[in-house]
Amino acid sequence: MTNVIENLNRDLENISLWLKVNKLSLNIKKTHYMLFTNKKIREQNIPLVIDNQTIEEVEKTKFLGVFIDNKLKWKHHVNSVSGKISKGMGMLIKARNYLNRDGLVTLYNAFIYPYLTYCNHVWGNTHQNHLNMLSVLQNKIVRIIAGVKPRQSCDPLYKKLGIMKLNDINTYLIAKFMHRRHIQKVPEHIFQFFSRNDEIFPYNLRTAHHLQLPKVKSELAKNSIRFRGAYIWNFILGEGLNVDVSEASFTKYIKNIFISDTVI
Repeated sequence: MTNVIENLNRDLENISLWLKVNKLSLNIKKTHYMLFTNKKIREQNIPLVIDNQTIEEVEKTKFLGVFIDNKLKWKHHVNSVSGKISKGMGMLIKARNYLNRDGLVTLYNAFIYPYLTYCNHVWGNTHQNHLNMLSVLQNKIVRIIAGVKPRQSCDPLYKKLGIMKLNDINTYLIAKFMHRRHIQKVPEHIFQFFSRNDEIFPYNLRTAHHLQLPKVKSELAKNSIRFRGAYIWNFILGEGLNVDVSEASFTKYIKNIFISDTVI
């Protein structure tokens, strides 16, 4: 552990030097580090230092609008999104006296849907218990737009309004991501995340073009895009969907599937 700390501090010293040479400054008061672990108690703190100032360890931080926690449970981010969506729901409640259903759906797509999709690839697969708050809010919003009673079933309303459920949004976005990989519109290192069956097995298989599912031992790994992406893409191929189409065509087609009753 001592060697690790020494190497980290050496790297931080090099970073500080590079910043000074390039006439840049680092706000050390806003600089902190995070240790990703499932352990509740750690025996030793990690004394990281930049310019003789100790960097604070935190359990969560906000990076590019996303709250990341050291256990990757995304509870803090879900709470943040829930607060923003609650404000949007209040706007819909006021607007429903002046707008028709289509107008309310437009407001939803403009002021609520973006919060549900932003970086959803990474936080949208978290445990359902952490997402329940958002799901409940989305159900309330759908009832408001449809103008129905609070306890009425929401399932047919989503399809009628053309709105995807929260869990379907995550699957939809990952499907789009995997199609971008298929048409080679992602960074080169993304291709290393996945391997096709015909790249591993020397004999012909019916699923030769399917992706190899990585072996996982935890729910966290199972919810990773490396596993989920391969699983969703294999489902799409198994359904015989044409994936050799433009990004716009695939997006339109796959969205219609998620608004319908098809489940992935």
